[in-house]
Amino acid sequence: MIYDYIIVGQGIAGSVLGYTLIKKGLKTLIIDGGENNSSKVAAGIFNPITGKRMVKTWKAEQLFPFLNEFYPEMEKDLEAKFFYPLPIFRPFGSIEEQNHWVSNSDEAYNKFSRVVTSSDDFPINKNKHFGGLSLFKGGYVDTVTLLSAALRYFDKRESIISEKFSCSDLVFENEGIRWGNYKARKVIFAEGYLNQFNPYFNWIPYIPVKGEVLTLKTHFPLKQIISKGVFVVPLYNGNLKAGSTYDWKDLTDEVTQKAREEIENKLKDLVSFDFEYVRQEAGIRPSTSDRRPILGLHPQYPQLAIFNGLGTKGISLAPYFAEQLFSFLEENKSLDNEVNISRFESFFHRH
Repeated sequence: MIYDYIIVGQGIAGSVLGYTLIKKGLKTLIIDGGENNSSKVAAGIFNPITGKRMVKTWKAEQLFPFLNEFYPEMEKDLEAKFFYPLPIFRPFGSIEEQNHWVSNSDEAYNKFSRVVTSSDDFPINKNKHFGGLSLFKGGYVDTVTLLSAALRYFDKRESIISEKFSCSDLVFENEGIRWGNYKARKVIFAEGYLNQFNPYFNWIPYIPVKGEVLTLKTHFPLKQIISKGVFVVPLYNGNLKAGSTYDWKDLTDEVTQKAREEIENKLKDLVSFDFEYVRQEAGIRPSTSDRRPILGLHPQYPQLAIFNGLGTKGISLAPYFAEQLFSFLEENKSLDNEVNISRFESFFHRH
């Protein structure tokens, strides 16, 4: 079989890219061996203002309008509901922090947030009642439903096979590349953290990080995502998802009691409602030294491309940069310098 593109990996990156290329009329095959479950574990939050210092998400002005059109269209095509816009409340930690935000209003931030000087309308513990930022254009994507629906979408079009991919089976040809009985113009790797073991791309300075999340239940009707040191998301089925932890040493997908206690203790300190434990999950996020995605062609083998390194903001980044990678591959448009794999080319030559 002859394809335009073979994509390795059907996580968030591979699913969004595969859907984008198929919508553009390109014959695409996704190969996934089921080795990486981090996308299924992800909370799927998209948030325009993040971090301890509450900074605007990189390229928020481009990413958020794009994703707010992309995912509803994807829902229609995949015949599934997984996109849930929700307000996000980020409490202030002190009256000084409240005063700082009140006195330093910034037009760039006002597009995505407003200062709330009282926390009385939010289920926050009394020692946290300093108001906060109410964030617009945020929410979450149910990643499990998205990935399952994408699998059905690809399967219906005979565009996916469930098989472990081995780079040793690649055969480079003058006008493309072959893997077994499948030939394509290019193979695009979207393997998440497993890409660090890919012999063609293992020179990229990956910094994979393990994250653990909890599913909880509560009788409290939470109406918004709350985030400060820990996040809690009200899911469509009435449960909650809370997290997350960061572990750069233990890169297994085994859950830990330490992570459960960390999340539960932070959440008890933050919110005023009770909750009960349901289950715990762990996954490895694909992150890079500069915390930017990696797009582009291999410096030696132009038949190989990469779409990776989306990290904790994969839901926000994937639609916009899948479109950019399409434009690069098919329309000869430039990639943003900040995401172009060429920024790491010196690592390749040292490899």
